[in-house]
Amino acid sequence: MDKCPRPRGGCFQRGRTPAPHTNPNLRRPRICGRITPARIALFMELRIVAYVKEHGPIRRAEAQKLLEVSNTRAKDMLSKMEKAGLLRLVGQKKGARYLIP
Repeated sequence: MDKCPRPRGGCFQRGRTPAPHTNPNLRRPRICGRITPARIALFMELRIVAYVKEHGPIRRAEAQKLLEVSNTRAKDMLSKMEKAGLLRLVGQKKGARYLIP
């Protein structure tokens, strides 16, 4: 069985249901799990959607700063979300903004 990367023993990942961690710094208990590229991408998408809901349209440069990723990665993430129907592109080139449809 693989152990969780969390300190102080963690939880077992295979063969058992992961135990929720109760960290006082977290608002609610978290289920532990491996960090995979798919989870990272999902987390980035959730951050972008939350930002757009709170602040309105987002530009590529804002997404780059928000996610702390490269210029290309931010562009790829936004265009992927647009193709999936999560965001809508308004404008072109430097005036391009993404908003929730």
